[in-house]
Amino acid sequence: MSDMNARYILPILLVPLIFYMAPSEAAEESGGVVYEGMEVVVRIADHYAVTSINATFFNPGEEPQEVSFSIKVPEDAYLTNLTLKIDNRTYYAKVVARDEAERTYQEAVEEGLTATQVKGTSDPRHFVVDLNLKGGERARVILRYEQVLWKVLGRYDYRLKLSDIEEYPQFRYAAATIHVRSSHDILSLEESPEGVPLQERWVGPGEVFLHYSTETPSSQDVIALTYTTSSPPINGSLYTYQDSTGGYFMHVFSPTMEELGGYMPKDIVFVLDRSGSMSGEKIEQLHDAFDEIVHQLHSEDRFNIVYFNNQINVYSEEIVPATRENKDDASSFIYSVGAGGSTDINEALLTALQMFSEREEAIPLIVFLTDGLPTTGVTSTTEIRENVRCYNEVQVSIYSIAFGGDADFEFLKALSLENYGFALRIEPGADASGELEDFYDRLSTPLLRDLTFRYSEGCYDVPSEYRKVRSLRSGVERRS
Repeated sequence: MSDMNARYILPILLVPLIFYMAPSEAAEESGGVVYEGMEVVVRIADHYAVTSINATFFNPGEEPQEVSFSIKVPEDAYLTNLTLKIDNRTYYAKVVARDEAERTYQEAVEEGLTATQVKGTSDPRHFVVDLNLKGGERARVILRYEQVLWKVLGRYDYRLKLSDIEEYPQFRYAAATIHVRSSHDILSLEESPEGVPLQERWVGPGEVFLHYSTETPSSQDVIALTYTTSSPPINGSLYTYQDSTGGYFMHVFSPTMEELGGYMPKDIVFVLDRSGSMSGEKIEQLHDAFDEIVHQLHSEDRFNIVYFNNQINVYSEEIVPATRENKDDASSFIYSVGAGGSTDINEALLTALQMFSEREEAIPLIVFLTDGLPTTGVTSTTEIRENVRCYNEVQVSIYSIAFGGDADFEFLKALSLENYGFALRIEPGADASGELEDFYDRLSTPLLRDLTFRYSEGCYDVPSEYRKVRSLRSGVERRS
């Protein structure tokens, strides 16, 4: 959980259990606690995934001992539960202030009682579970997180790197069960070549169980699968999910291009960072990324370029048609642009937004290529985001590509999400061609814009902001 001032606590013999993150050396120093087994249980119901990490420990000695394991959850997932099972007893976590959680856990340790805690680190995805285990006792710690699986390029992907559980190789055995259930037929199910082999057991055309087990867990183990389903009705499908803690309903809308009769053209402005921090490999990656994307524009599209450091420059005074001649000329021009100077992200984005006019037949887009580090002009990323929201009167979708390990990716993700887009990170040394191909495929074929959904009164209380969708692209779902 990203809130560093809160902790989960489980009561055991009047002593709370707490979520805590700590280094794995504790397991080695214990010298006796057995990492018996790691079981992963995944339930995917209509693209909503609930992942439970079940870790079983046994203390064969007489004295209490502490062990730890740490886990990274996916960026779009959120932690929802911590459970401790001892014999036939089950204890559930609750949220308390950090200091209270730490104090309660330490009191349990000092008294030799079984207790557990989880706490976060500076990385909001990273959690560590500590367990103080009484002598002769066996305990199972269950950590659960949940996420929505988004339809991208017509498919759903689920991936769990078991190395994200740092102590995974220390367990004596490991197993995984994945239950996929869809209201629509599952048309294809593929395992990634890098993933562990999964045994399939089909229950029906829309339901399958997959299983994996090993007595030699490896840090290279990955659970990865991709599946496609038949299309829902053109007006979409409503899904519900509910457990003991609450639930939700989700409206999924994903008509095909064939159903709608074609795609819409795009007006696209590239905003290219040429500041000094982009020198070396980053500017080379930017050149290649621009060339890759601009040459995939359709003939019906139009484009322009804003390239900037502490000065703002434009390729053309107005958006130009995406002819072969214009695309080749723009690509040659950008390859001649070097890196230098400071970084005025705010002024560059506002300049790009002013290039758009309301053109009903076109979808307005910005592709922003940068390392996301403003150094001149407005340097507060919060203020930049506020300014962009204020100036984005035409509701332009902003898609960001972040270069380098030092990129402010959290800023770029927020900027894009607030403006109808998404962000991609390209790591140092990466061959970005495959990632860029997928990136552009996701935004290349807009089908509709300015959608409004109407729900029957009394059925669901849907806030107005979830009833409207700015645009829809081919192979992608919209959800409310």
